[in-house]
Amino acid sequence: MEYPWWLLGLCLPALLWWFPRAQLRDEYWERLKPYADKDLMPYLVIQQRHTKQGIRQRFLLWTALWCLAIIALADPRWGFTEIDVFQPGSNVVILLDMSWSMQANDVKPSRFIRARQEIRDFVTQGETLRIGLVAFASIAHVITPLTNDNATLLHQLNVLSPNMLKIRGSQVENALLTAQRLLESQPVGDGDQAFILLVSDGDFDEPGLEKTITSLREQGTMTYTLGVGKKQGISLADERGHWIVDKQGKRVITALQEEVLSYVAKVGGGEYARASYKESDTQALLRSMTKKTALKQVDTPIRVWNDQYYWLVLLMLPLVLFRFRRVQAKWKQ
Repeated sequence: MEYPWWLLGLCLPALLWWFPRAQLRDEYWERLKPYADKDLMPYLVIQQRHTKQGIRQRFLLWTALWCLAIIALADPRWGFTEIDVFQPGSNVVILLDMSWSMQANDVKPSRFIRARQEIRDFVTQGETLRIGLVAFASIAHVITPLTNDNATLLHQLNVLSPNMLKIRGSQVENALLTAQRLLESQPVGDGDQAFILLVSDGDFDEPGLEKTITSLREQGTMTYTLGVGKKQGISLADERGHWIVDKQGKRVITALQEEVLSYVAKVGGGEYARASYKESDTQALLRSMTKKTALKQVDTPIRVWNDQYYWLVLLMLPLVLFRFRRVQAKWKQ
């Protein structure tokens, strides 16, 4: 029984057994004849058609229907099948670039908002993954550790904004090392695979980045990249809407650096995808990760029980039809 507490309802017919017995005791009403109007007596005294046998039959019929329904609700089950379950042992840390260049609006409504939407799509589609989130600019912040609680991760993602980090700049190497520490904190099992997904416009230049990514790959961590923005470039404004200029007084132009992001993915053993309005970009990354993830078998197989409640429902149908015919016959009379 899946829900045995429903069986308590079987006690109700026993408690109601007094009801038909009380209906049979019409001698009390017979004593009222000298004092009651004769036109009211038919409504007080049980009529001839309500015999002891008829009342008992109706009570037993409804009791049988009640008991069958209660047992069906308890969900009886017997017989089972053991299924060997395989699950992907993948841990993915998403690095979200929150540097000021992500405020550019060459993709609407802005690069950063588009990046959040892409991460939402990735998390929603990768339900079987353990995902962590790290936001970075000049320094890296762990937003959520590796978890299967996607609802909490998406809630934390929605409140992020580049305005939260006042220090400008982008230090990807620091974010990669933070992600690696999160991955190393997880117990490693057979077939487990570690991934890092860098969501950025690629507007960074760090001499030691290649060495760090190569080291991560040698440790078994693959790096994927997702580019946000357009290659044409756009002028960058500050918090007040004024154009940001360099030392020569020229406007600072920020553009999607696809070559940088593609190279990072190549060195890291992963793949690069450009963010689009469709879900095909994140789906392509997930397919690639799945191919590189060895499925591992769960030690204890899942036991699937065979539900048998429908047999009780089939037994109820003849009783219901029989009662329906009795009611129809009374209406015709």
